[in-house]
Amino acid sequence: MKRSFLLLISAATQALASGNANHEKLLPERRAAARPNIVFILTDDQDARMHSLDYMQGVQTHLKSQGASYQNHFCTVALCCPSRVNLWTGRAPHNTNVTDLSPPYGGYPKFIKQGFNDDWLPVWMQQSGYQTYYVGKLMNAFDLQTTTRPMSTDSMAPTFSAARRRQYTTDLLWKKSRGFLDDARKSNQPFFLTMAPVSPHVGHGPRPDGVSQEGPIPDGKYKNFFNDAKVPRTKNFNPDTPSGTHWLLHLDKQNQTTINNGDEYYRNRLRALQSVDEVVNNTISYLTEHNLMDNTYIIYSSDNGFHIGHHRMFPGKNCPYEEDVNVPLIIRGPGIEAGSTVNLATSHTDLAPTILRIAQAPLHDYLDGSAVPLIDPNPPTQNFEHAQIEHWGAGATKGQLRSEYPEAPGVVNTTYKALRIMGPGYNYYYSVWCTNQHELYDMSADSQQMKNLYTPYSYKPNEPQGPNNPFPINRLESRLDALLLVLKSCKAKTCIQPWTALHPGGKVNSLPDAMDPKYDEFYQKQQHRVSYNWCDKGYIVAAEGPQTYLQFQHTETKRKLGEPTWDMI
Repeated sequence: MKRSFLLLISAATQALASGNANHEKLLPERRAAARPNIVFILTDDQDARMHSLDYMQGVQTHLKSQGASYQNHFCTVALCCPSRVNLWTGRAPHNTNVTDLSPPYGGYPKFIKQGFNDDWLPVWMQQSGYQTYYVGKLMNAFDLQTTTRPMSTDSMAPTFSAARRRQYTTDLLWKKSRGFLDDARKSNQPFFLTMAPVSPHVGHGPRPDGVSQEGPIPDGKYKNFFNDAKVPRTKNFNPDTPSGTHWLLHLDKQNQTTINNGDEYYRNRLRALQSVDEVVNNTISYLTEHNLMDNTYIIYSSDNGFHIGHHRMFPGKNCPYEEDVNVPLIIRGPGIEAGSTVNLATSHTDLAPTILRIAQAPLHDYLDGSAVPLIDPNPPTQNFEHAQIEHWGAGATKGQLRSEYPEAPGVVNTTYKALRIMGPGYNYYYSVWCTNQHELYDMSADSQQMKNLYTPYSYKPNEPQGPNNPFPINRLESRLDALLLVLKSCKAKTCIQPWTALHPGGKVNSLPDAMDPKYDEFYQKQQHRVSYNWCDKGYIVAAEGPQTYLQFQHTETKRKLGEPTWDMI
């Protein structure tokens, strides 16, 4: 019997729920004694920066206006499979070592090889007494004909990796999901349902020269929607002057034909998302009809973002820029303020801990993230100052390469480590590519990432750059590089609170703390620097450069003895 992406998981074991005092204040008080149900809608390649959510009336009405929107939520790797593994395991991509779409560096077989099939969110939810259901796209290279017991599955439904004859995949997804909801209502256990449509990802269709990528494929009834829509003409859209670094600096300005093709690609993305909007409407109607809405959390997000024309790039993802890594996150549920906005930095690494906390389930101490604030009663902001982003290997362009995008470069290396960091009065992006090229952007003044502020380190006084950038650039660079040095190989607590890895004395918990001039020599003259030994196709530690960093020791004893005020880790 052929098995499929459509999975139905029934919990076979029970576990006592436990709390974590450090995170309890992040959750609203719940009057209902019963643990809540959770519905997760995970789209594929949906952007946050090209306003795709604005075209989804169901999302606007039922989710955004009734829940919390996380403005600074990031995927940690802008590629489908590694991003999903990160999300479902709560581990950073460098800790899963699932970094590509297929073996040897990624795909579902690598997920199995790494031992995650019995140690990820659906299993933890089952162990905590939840009925667990999954409908839609799981991971790339997922083949149940050769894989047994995915997610400890007890039963599963027919396959639909591509549209069935006369059935649009997103419609089929809702049909199966509704059946699973019917099944869930028969039990007195709470349920966790994930619906993962393939929209607005490109479609795949056979051609005489083999399988090639097509644009997004909307349902026929939406084929004439949004005929006047265009990719927003932001400053970084097909700019007159090249921007970015590495291979991006060598991209030619796009001609009008390519721009027009990109606009049609964009319209088809919006059209394809209308079917996802139907799923949102249907879900709300079902939960309301069956009196489940008041005790159900709904989470809406995407595995990664997308760019079309930005920095002169052809349709695609893989890059560290905001279009690719800043993704939607909306959470609606009991106690969450309707129409609220959360501006703290969060990432996909935080979603597994968030779902476990909603479920009142135990949090494993090896997770690399922490539960996001569902309301904002003075949360521990030092946990939500940063998001670490990484990528390995090729970054191929998307679309109809042979015809519509003849100027597009072929496969290019897109390996890098990047950091987003923000707080009151500051907002920065910093990256190091495997070519050892750097980028630094002041996101408060340059949200389109057009003016690279990076300059080589220099140990000398400098003046602040302006009211939006209170820190001198040369001193700022050294702090961001040190933080990225910790994050690029962090585990567990060091991923959540990286400043404490550099300053174990507890006196530095944020960028402003670290900018104290008394740390200048430590950061600018002594600390190791992020660098690569070579560009590779996957996470190869030998290629990743320095793996150690120095710790500043806040001790007067060492100073009196004339010893260094830092130790190597």
